[in-house]
Amino acid sequence: MKGCLLVILAAVGAFWFLASGDDPNDKTPAPIKGHEEIRRIIEGADHVGVYTVEGETDLRGFVSSMLAYQPWWLDHLYRIRAVLVRLMGMKQGEVPTHISVAPEKIPMKKGSAISIFKVVAAKENSYWLANASDKHLSAHVGVVMEPSKDRKKTFHLLIAVHYKNWAGPVYFNIIKPFEKIIVKGMAREGARGGLVF
Repeated sequence: MKGCLLVILAAVGAFWFLASGDDPNDKTPAPIKGHEEIRRIIEGADHVGVYTVEGETDLRGFVSSMLAYQPWWLDHLYRIRAVLVRLMGMKQGEVPTHISVAPEKIPMKKGSAISIFKVVAAKENSYWLANASDKHLSAHVGVVMEPSKDRKKTFHLLIAVHYKNWAGPVYFNIIKPFEKIIVKGMAREGARGGLVF
């Protein structure tokens, strides 16, 4: 029974993988490629998604609000994920809880942790890059801020995924439609900034 489910999951994952047609380097805005640390992550990635929004907050305000995004339905997706990873022979890792961190307390030092993320590189009012890793894949989330002369700034929210074994593409391509919805929501929430703590 378990073997049949794995074959079905593999077939679905392969279908999504072939149908997605992602080309990481063609869709990445120039401001993101301008940062060496981020460019290195993108160049070896199996999947890259970039979502661009405008807002009046600063980098710390964006990251703080982005990480706080957790609509009620996301908890249900994590329950479904728990079943999926068990079927694939993996264990459910730490389930992210609502992250409420004031902007001034967003970690900017390499190696600092916040929830399931570890900071890889960061520069004040420029960019923030963090990583969450599991046995099957490694995911980077990054924000690049483009300053402007008026109050509005442009924020590029980046997701870069690296597969570690066969389960990586199967798992990711099953959850990919939800990833797009979640990350777009995170980008919109980040652009709002200025949450009250």
